[in-house]
Amino acid sequence: MDSTQHHWYAFSVRAKRELFVADEFSRLGLEPYVPVFTAVRKYSDRLKEVRQPLFPGYVFGKLDIRRRLPVLQLSNVQGVVGPWAIPDEEIDGLRRGLASLLPWQPWPFLEPGQMVTVIAGPLRGMRGQLKECKGSSRLVIGITLLQRAIGLEIDRNSIRPDQPDGGKLRLASRGQAPLPCEAAA
Repeated sequence: MDSTQHHWYAFSVRAKRELFVADEFSRLGLEPYVPVFTAVRKYSDRLKEVRQPLFPGYVFGKLDIRRRLPVLQLSNVQGVVGPWAIPDEEIDGLRRGLASLLPWQPWPFLEPGQMVTVIAGPLRGMRGQLKECKGSSRLVIGITLLQRAIGLEIDRNSIRPDQPDGGKLRLASRGQAPLPCEAAA
């Protein structure tokens, strides 16, 4: 197989079938990726931890898009999301972010804003957007095509701005009451 033509794509799948579709991708010889997290569900008589997809209704697959027909013929696959590949760096950033042991949570996708590069710690070299939420800094790593992202708590001293002039990071001013998780201006 020529791996130079293999790129990451997002596939829309039927609800609650993400892990099943990932298994089907593997059977086809493709590399699937379904990021999951553990959530606590409350039932009438107990609390239970369950694994859930971070992006419900989507499965990532690495393949040559010219050979997508077998994937699209799978019973639970609804289609490919757009004709564009997802950059390897975005999938790598997502994997590294989830594996980093830093506290994280699902995060609404952000419009382009203050971009930063991590210069220290387990995420060194990663790029993302900086947000300030109730006094804690967060690095947001996103999948542009799906407009979904995760937010990771990060020390401001371990990042530097991605500005040609080396300008300072602009966060919510201390004199203003920050709106919950507003983007840095």
